[in-house]
Amino acid sequence: MSRVYPKIRLVLGGLDDLALLEQEAQNADIILNYADSDHPPSSHAIVRGAARSKGPVFIIHTSGTGILTWKTVQSRTFGDLEDKVYNDWDGINELTSLPDFAAHRNVDKIFLEAGEDQSGPLKTAIVCPPTIYGLGRGPGNKRSQQLYDLTAIVLTQGEGKRVGKGQNRQTHIHVHDLSDLYLLLTEAAAAGGGKATWGPDGYYFSSRGEEQVLQTELSSTYHSNFPSF
Repeated sequence: MSRVYPKIRLVLGGLDDLALLEQEAQNADIILNYADSDHPPSSHAIVRGAARSKGPVFIIHTSGTGILTWKTVQSRTFGDLEDKVYNDWDGINELTSLPDFAAHRNVDKIFLEAGEDQSGPLKTAIVCPPTIYGLGRGPGNKRSQQLYDLTAIVLTQGEGKRVGKGQNRQTHIHVHDLSDLYLLLTEAAAAGGGKATWGPDGYYFSSRGEEQVLQTELSSTYHSNFPSF
């Protein structure tokens, strides 16, 4: 990594290095959290550190659309069509008040509560990607998980799989389009907030299309508004 980006100061650590995370968050102006959407201790550490900063701090957290599958998981109706449509524009209050047992919800709440006071120093946004495909351009991991794992199952078992009625639907996005969204939000943060929405209403879906899927956990559908600001 240092050979590819020699001008970047790298700080080595893990999600459980909470004191280090706090310190680095305190020294940051913009934080992009891609590491784990299900790790409360590191999320709390980031918020604690950012809250001690002298100036405003923008936190862009990555969640996931698994949060929308709560009803299917609760009813165990995998493969049945869940026709509920979630909207990150007109239905934002519904998105930010999902049941506490929904996937990723415990971590989402940490950042939603941190950015609740719009007059405070913390400005938060949550990005909620669907199935991601395409080769990444970074020096590290260049691929996502779902489509590759599904393809591996089909190739190793010699047949496609269907869960229940096979009515599952999920939206998808190319990794380059998703990175454009993060870039837009980062540029808005660097401009003091820009035209982006921050705080409890700063919840962003991302999608470029929809497909039927074979995985049990990807059974909800939603609408997305790709931002331009």
